Amino acid sequence: MMTERKKVSAMESERELMNEDFQKMLEEEKFVEVKYDRVEAYEKAAEQGEATAQYILGKAYHFGRGVVQDYGKAAHWYKKAAEQDVAAAQNNFGLCYANGYGVTQDHEKAVDWYEKAAEQGFAISQSNLGVCYRKGNGVAQDDEKAVY
Repeated sequence: MMTERKKVSAMESERELMNEDFQKMLEEEKFVEVKYDRVEAYEKAAEQGEATAQYILGKAYHFGRGVVQDYGKAAHWYKKAAEQDVAAAQNNFGLCYANGYGVTQDHEKAVDWYEKAAEQGFAISQSNLGVCYRKGNGVAQDDEKAVY
């Protein structure tokens, strides 16, 4: 029987592993392979409000890694993490709106989420926002803002 202290220690260890995966993604500005064989652990942490786990779970459902692909669940978990200011999740939730993945397509909402991530310096969102301004998706077309 696992004591309460050991349970907390095991949860902290799992959280550290998830945070290491996430930090690698952010530091390298690319999305390295997350250990999707730990989806069950991510789900538990995500349900407890852990933003990193929510983001990773969103990616798992988005791309069908370790789970059956489900855009609705991907959007759900991206939103949870995005509401906790995870820039990558804000960007990906914006992508859900831009493409109608798990939500009704809405370019204005996509722009709103891209802006939140871009304000945090998330380069991919800054680029996505530029494309929106260039094409006039969700905003008035504006070439000056597109290249800014």
